[in-house]
Amino acid sequence: MISLIYLIAAVIVCNLAPAFAPLTWTLLVFFALNTQLPVWLIVTAGAMSAGREVHTKICNARFLCNFTIAIGATI
Repeated sequence: MISLIYLIAAVIVCNLAPAFAPLTWTLLVFFALNTQLPVWLIVTAGAMSAGREVHTKICNARFLCNFTIAIGATI
C-alpha cells in the first residue's frame, strides 16, 4: 500500500516538472518491476495521477492562494 502512495507522489512530481523529470511510463515500469503491486493497479494509479485534472487543481489552488495574498482579497 505504501508503494502505491509512493507511485502516485512520484508521478505527480514528475509531471509537474516535465523538462527535468523522467517520463511517466519509466516510473510505471520501475514500480512494476520492483514492487508486488498488480500491474492493473499501477497503470490505473499512474493514469489517474498523471491526468490534467490533478495538475490543474494543484496549480490553480497554488495560483489562487498566491494571487489572493498578493492583492489582499478573499474569495
